[in-house]
Amino acid sequence: MSTKKPDTTAEPEPWPAVAEPVFAACAESLLSVVVRSGVSKPSLVVAYSGGLDSHVLLRAAHRWCHEHGAATVRAVYIDHGLQQCSGDWAKHCQHQCNTLGIAYESQAVNVSAAVGESPEQAARTARYEALARLLSKGEILLTAHHADDQAETLLLQLLRGAGVAGLASMPLCKDFSQGVLARPLLSTTREQLQDAAVALALDWVEDTTNRDTRFDRNYLRHEILPRLKARWPATAASVSRSAGHCAEASLLLHDLGATDAAIESPVLSVQSLTDLSGARRRNVLRQWIEQHGFVPPSTVKMRHLECDLVMASAGSSGQLQFGSAQIVRHRDRLYIGHHSLFKQAPAFLYQWTDRSQPLLIEETGQQLTAGDIPLPWSADSRPLVVMSRQGGEKIKLNARMHTQSVKSLLQQMGQPPWERSRLPFVWCNDELIGIIGIGFTDTPG
Repeated sequence: MSTKKPDTTAEPEPWPAVAEPVFAACAESLLSVVVRSGVSKPSLVVAYSGGLDSHVLLRAAHRWCHEHGAATVRAVYIDHGLQQCSGDWAKHCQHQCNTLGIAYESQAVNVSAAVGESPEQAARTARYEALARLLSKGEILLTAHHADDQAETLLLQLLRGAGVAGLASMPLCKDFSQGVLARPLLSTTREQLQDAAVALALDWVEDTTNRDTRFDRNYLRHEILPRLKARWPATAASVSRSAGHCAEASLLLHDLGATDAAIESPVLSVQSLTDLSGARRRNVLRQWIEQHGFVPPSTVKMRHLECDLVMASAGSSGQLQFGSAQIVRHRDRLYIGHHSLFKQAPAFLYQWTDRSQPLLIEETGQQLTAGDIPLPWSADSRPLVVMSRQGGEKIKLNARMHTQSVKSLLQQMGQPPWERSRLPFVWCNDELIGIIGIGFTDTPG
């Protein structure tokens, strides 16, 4: 990483008339984003590649900050190392920032594509991970996506058969890392940015891979969109506007899903789903999956989820895995989580002699404190053994008349099988006195 902090900030030069609409649109979007963020002294971070789009954005952010005295701006360059000239681009970006008196930072990343992942996807993932690390609390990250980018994204999603959420494409702003990610040029077309860059006499770099039509986005950009614009000149703006309509529809669908079911919980009642119409049921499932940080599966897998897990007969069980996510049906409830959540936890055994100190169960990531043990056991000084379930245990809990097997107790409580291996069983002098999260016996013997 390299950092350059200029001593002074250059006064912005006046913008030519042809470039003024670009700044006006950018300024309006920035104001909206800053108001949304609630930050009185906004700090803008421009994702600066040295290309035409991000160079115009850098100049606009620089001018906007001068017109709003409390705002500051800095630039960040991410070096993917995929091209020999990437180092020269970094130097170019630093020179441009020095000229403007803008703080500059560069970050090299390693791009490694996972199985089934394209090099472009891998580079994008590495870029955003680096930007997330570089963003300080409350800062606003600006990227130079514009109306043509939005149109390309919507068309790609349309060709992939995406739903409303996918067709919503890129929002103006969203929460990101410790701050906000904003795209203040979304209402501006590529032609407008080109005209502004020429009028401002900007010096930008050209990435030759952007013309390689073997890539889907470049094919749309150079082969398809020009033909659409020749027939419908407002294509980029119109398609971008449609993406905005889809974004609003997506928000409404989320609100409807939250009304129909408790999507914030990782557990869904099957009954709450079967009472809905098919369309509303599928909407709840999509919103629920996204709510917990996962990308909904394909249409085929969604159909399996609905038919084989939701609409199956009472008491049915089953599971569906997609990506890193897994959905399991148990006792007329659906559970969602990372697939590792549903695996049997390794056996564990710990001596807990000093209960003034917390006990970390490394196998499950649980940390126990004395507060997890009720009186009078928490006041008892005898050492305890905390271990995983072995099988065949029996216990008599407070307020229960008889001793019963732990197996039947957990079944009565509807405890899912995968959670049973994570339960900490507490023993004292070879007697099972309690199960964390379930209950304890009466007074110590």
